[in-house]
Amino acid sequence: MTPERSFGGGPRRARGERVASGERDAPGTADLVVSHSRLAPRPPPATTVERPDLVRALRRRRDARVVRVCAPRGWGKTTLLAQWRAAELDTDREVCWLTIDENDHTVERFLAAFVAACEAGVADFRLGWRDVAPAVGVDPVAAVIPIVADELAVTSSRALVVLDDLHRAPPACFEAVRYLLRLLPANVQLAYTTIGQLPLHIAQMRVGGEVLDIGPEQLGLDGADAQRMARAAGVELDDAAADTLIQRTEGWPAGVAVAVRLLGTATSSPDEVVGELSGLDRSIARLLDEQVIRWLGDADLKMLTSSSILDEVDGPLVDAVTGSTDGAERLERLAAPGGFVVRSEDAPAAYRYHGLLRDVLHDALEMSTPPEQVRELHRRAAVELARTGRVAESIVHSGRAGQFEVGADALAADLPQLVGDPDLTDLRSGVESLTEHGDPSYVPLALSATMLCGLSGSTDRATALLHAVASATWAGPLPGGWGSVDEAVAILGGAFADGVVRREAVVAAAPTARGGSPWASLAQFAAGRRSFLAGDHDVARAWFERTTTLVGIPSASPTPFERLVAAMSAGYLAIILSDGGRAGEAGNALECASELLGRPEWRDRPVAAPMYLARGVLEIAAQRPHDAEVALDRARTLAPQAGSTVFHALVELTRAAEFRGDLDSARQHLAEAELVAPSLIECDLLQRRCSALGRLLHPATLSQAGLVSPITDGEMAVLRRVPSDLTQVEIAKALYLSINTVKSHLRSIYQKLGVSSRPAAAQRARELGLLLDESAPTGPDELR
Repeated sequence: MTPERSFGGGPRRARGERVASGERDAPGTADLVVSHSRLAPRPPPATTVERPDLVRALRRRRDARVVRVCAPRGWGKTTLLAQWRAAELDTDREVCWLTIDENDHTVERFLAAFVAACEAGVADFRLGWRDVAPAVGVDPVAAVIPIVADELAVTSSRALVVLDDLHRAPPACFEAVRYLLRLLPANVQLAYTTIGQLPLHIAQMRVGGEVLDIGPEQLGLDGADAQRMARAAGVELDDAAADTLIQRTEGWPAGVAVAVRLLGTATSSPDEVVGELSGLDRSIARLLDEQVIRWLGDADLKMLTSSSILDEVDGPLVDAVTGSTDGAERLERLAAPGGFVVRSEDAPAAYRYHGLLRDVLHDALEMSTPPEQVRELHRRAAVELARTGRVAESIVHSGRAGQFEVGADALAADLPQLVGDPDLTDLRSGVESLTEHGDPSYVPLALSATMLCGLSGSTDRATALLHAVASATWAGPLPGGWGSVDEAVAILGGAFADGVVRREAVVAAAPTARGGSPWASLAQFAAGRRSFLAGDHDVARAWFERTTTLVGIPSASPTPFERLVAAMSAGYLAIILSDGGRAGEAGNALECASELLGRPEWRDRPVAAPMYLARGVLEIAAQRPHDAEVALDRARTLAPQAGSTVFHALVELTRAAEFRGDLDSARQHLAEAELVAPSLIECDLLQRRCSALGRLLHPATLSQAGLVSPITDGEMAVLRRVPSDLTQVEIAKALYLSINTVKSHLRSIYQKLGVSSRPAAAQRARELGLLLDESAPTGPDELR
């Protein structure tokens, strides 16, 4: 120590040098007495939970020059540091403890108490306030802090200085702490607790790894902690009840303690008590009032109360709902300590309120605010949430506001951008909520519901909705880019429903949904699908290629909905290419469909049915009927019942079963297909295929009039492959037969048909109606 050095313009006194009382800044300051209760933590309650893991973590970080414990009241900040202090006292480390209170209302009093804490905590620290008190007119911070820092450096090998409740110090004292941090000796570690941000300027130290931050995330209790606390109070909690308790309190230690006391006096079982725990419990509400609400400013409390109707908030949303202009700044400040205003992990600018606090705030809102004003808050929330694309939440608040049109219009406007969750749970719940609280015949709502039903496979419901919309009188605007109600009905009907609109209306509506409209891809898919079902493959292929191209442009940023529509288009495109004998291109289209579906969950939804249908068609073309049946069964399962996709899957299943010689299964699939066929319109392609298969499998055909001896089912399976290029070995593999059996069947076929070669057998079988006459111009409209 060098007495000659000066700080802040005043000479530094030698150790032990006294100052005349007339030189001191304020009378009595040199004789200040600091209560011993402030120089050590208070004894903890019997139910206090030990935090050995956190204490060990603190002890391991002796390299951190500063330990900052920041959390709201009731999160166990002081308890943790007290347990750390006790653990350090069992070693050779010395601990100086100072609890800041209302006595530290000047810098001099704060410094005097700090010196007393050092004197009490470090055995060789011999300075008292009388030894360092500055003369009148001398900056006390510049005069005292260097002396104390030097004294700590030479009197202790390892010291921990704890400033508990540092936020209670007056602003002028933070300069003293900042200066102390600059001069802090290497052998001294400073720890402090606070309920919020303090102007200590430790950001640079934090970047250098010299600051250890402890917050609510670390201080929060877990299920095991809750069980230990309950056990100390004479209550046994099982694992499930303990986890529920932590979930309800979000680990808030003071909240857990109050809940444990409730358990001790409750007549119900612990499971029932914790299951019903809320901020409306009197003890919880009183605790929140004491530790949170009464410390809030009027403006902050008003903002939190009015916005408690929201599950998640951000600055613009709070401003829109409450009429404030500084919501973002207030939220950021209130979230600084964490615990009760919590920053979202997914969106840094978004926050949520602690569940128990939100209960109290929302109850206060309902009790003190007229119902019409509460509804107005919900209306504002619905409008702002719709503006920012949070449609599911907008729907909820529009229902609570009694203005379901706000949510319905938002849903209709943004639905193509919202389809991402394969379960469509939130969107369907929103539609159900709007239907329950509003008018289900409201056209924008009905159109949205139709699309969701179509994607979910509920084509009966989609068809009913479209019929209702088509007959509705609507003069209002249509959100979301629809040109007219007729256009919307045509496109949705062409895409998802059979028998609502004619193909001409669908094709006419498709060009009106121009590029850039969220419905453009759906319109083109609808036109392609109806052209395909009508048997016009050239037109259908053009529409499907256009749809898939929309999502393939490098500059495009397709929505999940556009990708799904493109995936369905690619599935149908693969079928067309396969029917045209272009197996390689068909395989590429099928792979494209699989990639466009994206998330694996979509492969278990109705939108994947065209992909499985295409896979089955390709497997038949590759003469793998068993693999085809697996894919086609999947398509039939996923597709809406009694629709064109099920009809198509049954037709292809008939082909696959007939191809492998299982005529009983083929007849069964055909019978199912014939039951579906009458309910469909403009399905010329599938109707013709069904009729062709009927001719093949009809009893009159299979009776083979004119043959002395009928061809057996086993021989018929071989006969189906006679026109192909398959060798006898390949036919045997395809039918799971031995080569000798195939040869035997061929000899029998030749004998029964009166021919001696495969070409002649094929020709004679066609003449008898046992094979399709492929010499006729069939193209894609007949079975290949």
